[in-house]
Amino acid sequence: VRPLGGALLALAIVDPGDPAWQVAAFLLGGGGAFLAHSAKAGARALVNTSPEPVSNVVVSTGEDIATAGLLA
Repeated sequence: VRPLGGALLALAIVDPGDPAWQVAAFLLGGGGAFLAHSAKAGARALVNTSPEPVSNVVVSTGEDIATAGLLA
């Protein structure tokens, strides 16, 4: 869902009269969202395999802080 959402969001901000820019925006937006999703899912999969709960708390808190910082 995240890559499609990124692609559609990027598509919404380009000129609807130029199909070349629409295709580029769709591919770049979807590709960027896919890379971000893959990195987050991969990092979360690595953290979840650790036996102690501290790393999960630290990573989750870091994600919350990063999200708040990006929204600000």
